[in-house]
Amino acid sequence: MSTYYFAYGSNLWFEQMKKRCPESVPISLATLSGWKLVFQVCPTAKNVAANILPGSETDKVIGAIYSITDDDIQNLDKFEKIDLDYFHTWVNMDVDGQNFSCLTYQMSSEHEHQIPTTEYVLRLVKGYLNWDIQIAASVLEPYCVDIKEEDHLLEKSIVTKVLNQKSL
Repeated sequence: MSTYYFAYGSNLWFEQMKKRCPESVPISLATLSGWKLVFQVCPTAKNVAANILPGSETDKVIGAIYSITDDDIQNLDKFEKIDLDYFHTWVNMDVDGQNFSCLTYQMSSEHEHQIPTTEYVLRLVKGYLNWDIQIAASVLEPYCVDIKEEDHLLEKSIVTKVLNQKSL
C-alpha cells in the first residue's frame, strides 16, 4: 500500500529521501497553506531540524509530495525518531485541482527554536535545487551559523556558492 507523504526541510533532497525511503516516488511540488517552517532542537538527538507549526492565513510551507510504502514509513519513523522527536500529522492540500491527504512529521511547538547548522542548510539547499524551488541566497545565509567561528565564513561562502549555481 502507498501513502502520500508531505516532505519539507532536508527531506526535499532526493539523495536523502532515496536513502531513507528507497521505494519513494516524487509526485509534485506542493504548498502547505496556513503553516510555517521553523527550526527547532530535536529533544533526543539535540540537533536542530526543520519543523512545521500551524501559522496564520498568510503563512505557507513549500515542500513536496512523495508516494511512499509502509516500509518507507517505518524507515522514516526511525530517522525522525517517531514519538520521541516527531509525531505523525495528516495534512490536506490541493495541487493543480487534485486533493492530497498526506502524512507528515511534526515536533511539539514547545521545543527550543534555534538556527540550524550550515550542514543542515546545505541539505535543505540541495533539496530546493532538486525541486527547482526559487529562493534567494540572502534568505538562507542568516541560517549559516556553526559553533566554530573560524569555519563560519568558509561554510557560509559554500552555501552561497551552492545557491548561486542555479538562478534562485
